[in-house]
Amino acid sequence: MKNILVIGLGNMGQAIFQRLNREKSLKVYGCEKADDINKKLSLCDTFIIAIKPQDFENLSKSIKVDLSKKLAISIMAGISIDRIKNGLKVKKIARVMPNLALKIGKSLSGWFASKDVSSDEKKFIKTMLQFFGEEVEVNKEDKINMITSLSGSGPAYFYKLVEIIENKARKIGFSDGEARKIASSTFIGAASILEKTDISATELRKKVTSKKGTTDAALNSMKKNGLERIINKAIDKAYNRAKELNK
Repeated sequence: MKNILVIGLGNMGQAIFQRLNREKSLKVYGCEKADDINKKLSLCDTFIIAIKPQDFENLSKSIKVDLSKKLAISIMAGISIDRIKNGLKVKKIARVMPNLALKIGKSLSGWFASKDVSSDEKKFIKTMLQFFGEEVEVNKEDKINMITSLSGSGPAYFYKLVEIIENKARKIGFSDGEARKIASSTFIGAASILEKTDISATELRKKVTSKKGTTDAALNSMKKNGLERIINKAIDKAYNRAKELNK
C-alpha cells in the first residue's frame, strides 16, 4: 500500500486528497499549515506539494527530515524540478499540472518526471493521475508550463465565457436563475457532444453555423474584434507568468 501525504489543503489540495482517499490501495494523509509537517512526512513514501508557488520557499525552510528516498509530486505552477531538488534535497521529482475537473475525474493532467524517477514510479504516477481523468506525459519540462496556460488555467477561461453569456442574458431581461440556466446548459450541452463524438470542434462549429445566419453573424463579429488574438495573448500571458514564478 502506498502512503501519500498531500501538503496543502486548499482548493486543489483538498480535491486531490478527497479523490485519492477513495482508492483502497492508497493510504492518504493531509497536511495543513498548523500540522507537524516533518512528522507527517516520516509516515509517507510519496508526497504531493499542493501549495501556492509563492509559499515554496517557506516550505523548504520548514522541512528537516531526509527526503532523498521519497517521491515528490508537485502541482505548483512554474516551480522547476531543479528548484524543488535544491530546496528540498529530494531526487525523485515529478511535476504535474491537473485542473479543477479532477474533482469529478475529468481532469487533463500533464506530467514530467526527473531522470531519477524509476519506471515503476512512473507507472504509479500514471495510474494515480488516471484517478483524476486523462493524463499525458510530456517530453520536455517546459511543456508543463505550456499545459498550465492551456489546461491548468483552462477551466477559468470556460467559466469566464459562461459568466459573459450569463451577464448578457441578465442585461436583456432574463432573471438570475434563467440567465444561469441558459448559459450553463448551453455550454454543458456543447461540451457533452464534443465528448461523445469523434467529430472535431471545428467541424461541430461548422455544423452549427449556417451561411449568413445568426451564428455566422456572431462568429464574424468575434473574428473582426480579434477574439482569437485576445485568447492567444491571454494564454501567452499565463505561460510567461508560470515561468516568472520560478524566479
